[in-house]
Amino acid sequence: MIKKVAFIGHRVTDMDRAKKFYGEVLGLDKTSEYEGKWCEFDTPEGKTIALDTFSPEGTLPVPRPAVISSAVSRSRQGARPISAS
Repeated sequence: MIKKVAFIGHRVTDMDRAKKFYGEVLGLDKTSEYEGKWCEFDTPEGKTIALDTFSPEGTLPVPRPAVISSAVSRSRQGARPISAS
């Protein structure tokens, strides 16, 4: 069972626009940036939102519930958890 999320990665196509949205519109603190390809913002609750421009198109910002459910079931059966990709 997932009890909380501390970090989420999100693919963006326009990093400058995304940084403006998360920083200026939402008012989050930018805590890290790497060559315009990766940027992190922290929420007031201590969560991190990471933005990147290099994940494959169609990458979801969070795992799909079916993937999580399947991974939990496999883990309970002693199997290695599956990847969300």
